[in-house]
Amino acid sequence: MQFTHIRINNQGVELEYIEVKPAGPAAVKLPPSQNAPLPEFKAALAAFKPFVFSLLGLPEAWNDDVVIKGIAIKKPDDNNLRGLNVTWTRRIEKANGKEMLSNTPFLPQRGEKTSENIATLDDETLELIETAEAEAERYLNGEHAGQQDMFKGDKIAHAEERKAAAKANGNGTHKKAGKGEIRGVGTVHNPEATEPTTDGVLRKLLLDAGRDVPEDAIAKWTSMERDSAQRWAAASIRAHSGDLAQSAVPKEPKCVQRNATPALIEN
Repeated sequence: MQFTHIRINNQGVELEYIEVKPAGPAAVKLPPSQNAPLPEFKAALAAFKPFVFSLLGLPEAWNDDVVIKGIAIKKPDDNNLRGLNVTWTRRIEKANGKEMLSNTPFLPQRGEKTSENIATLDDETLELIETAEAEAERYLNGEHAGQQDMFKGDKIAHAEERKAAAKANGNGTHKKAGKGEIRGVGTVHNPEATEPTTDGVLRKLLLDAGRDVPEDAIAKWTSMERDSAQRWAAASIRAHSGDLAQSAVPKEPKCVQRNATPALIEN
């Protein structure tokens, strides 16, 4: 089975894939499912955010308002090479909070005959695709959070954020989603939102994942580096406890490897 589309939107979870049959490969497009996906499914899509920001050169200030909605994966060609488009949205405050929808340009996988002048997918992005496919297959096999309001948790979290912001500012000013949350896709980590993702909280999370990173180093990270470090650490902890397959843990971010004590890579 080769997935060609993996999406989460207001209609539910949408999956499309190529199924190998005796008569030959057949495209399968499933109707949207309202069964809420597991956190690992959401995190697998959210993990493409750094790829989108890097590829398109998006400003870091957009980080909290950008949501990864899905990926389109070109089926393997004769050389078993694949390609990728990522669908993402950005919440526009000046347009009454409505979202703009966009797609990244198509990028192919590099092969032996690929010209050096053509931009291609790196190994890390190919690993993200494999992780997303693994989560989609789990969903297809019935591993999901049940039939419920897929965005209930997000709505509650956002309502609490607005209340807290209004109380703090005294004027009802809207507060952006915290770094532990991906707007519209769901909470990636710190689901109970019991602690803000301060440098100290992130350091403690990394320590629990086996990485000693000083707070002064964490303070210098970009918001995208913080997101990727938090996502990796939380997944690593779950894998260590047996709650998550090791294959579902994203690749350890370079910012963590570089700033860990001792360092795992050179600056």
